[in-house]
Amino acid sequence: MVDTWAELKAKRGSKFGVKGNVAVTNAAGGNRILVANPRRISFIVVNNEANAAHVQHAPNPTTALGKRLDAAGGFLSMSLEEDGTIVQDELWGILETAAGNLHVEEVEGAGL
Repeated sequence: MVDTWAELKAKRGSKFGVKGNVAVTNAAGGNRILVANPRRISFIVVNNEANAAHVQHAPNPTTALGKRLDAAGGFLSMSLEEDGTIVQDELWGILETAAGNLHVEEVEGAGL
């Protein structure tokens, strides 16, 4: 039987929080996309820009390092169950050219 969203929310004790768009540039040092959060159980970052982005779990990202998010829909999603506690660390990003926004959504656990 498939649980409804309300039933899943009640079982897991989690809340869904949309962070929204985060401004990211191609300036040296990049931008922090997510702050460290010990209550985070999952997140997704979507690149809807016309150029690629790169994200990593350490400051000072470059276009040569990290996970590449392709232009127009590239994304990174991580969950505590599949990826471990790295989900709760900071996430930094940089665009290959120009400036734009990355869309970010996170889920926090109420009992964490």
